[in-house]
Amino acid sequence: LYNKAISDYRQIARTAPAPAEQSLALLNLGVALMHFGAYDRALPFTEVLIDTFPELAVGYKLKGDALTGLGASAQALEVYRRAFARAGPFERREIGKAMGLTALAQHRYRQAYHWLKRSLDVFSLQTAPEDQYHLGVAALRSGHVEEAKAVWSYLAAYRLGPEEAALAGQIDADL
Repeated sequence: LYNKAISDYRQIARTAPAPAEQSLALLNLGVALMHFGAYDRALPFTEVLIDTFPELAVGYKLKGDALTGLGASAQALEVYRRAFARAGPFERREIGKAMGLTALAQHRYRQAYHWLKRSLDVFSLQTAPEDQYHLGVAALRSGHVEEAKAVWSYLAAYRLGPEEAALAGQIDADL
């Protein structure tokens, strides 16, 4: 399915009559390439989006995602900051979450806690249990022990089923 999408988006990008249509095709092409882990191949498409629509957050967000996938976390955080500055309220939650997870991977726990707390609704069923777990890790490692325990207690009591046994084990080990 993604291979077909990549082929289709390449064709649209070559033949699109308007820059907006071409950019949308390139956006989708970049997303499809990242799905396959081809972050290095997706990166040029993010640059085209940024050049075409510098006022929009989407190109910067995708560039941050590609840089994160390439292991360039410090660069990704800077690009995410630029995305955040251009983003609307809905986009800010996703970008903030990306910033928090990237900071967490760099062991920048205070920064991770700041962004994850700001971006996640810990009591929402739409928040993935893994994200709730990561908020707990960031809280614990940045000195907010009671908050970490509260997040993980909620997670264990209401969100984790048998299929998340590994995550439950991680919580137990962290406590």
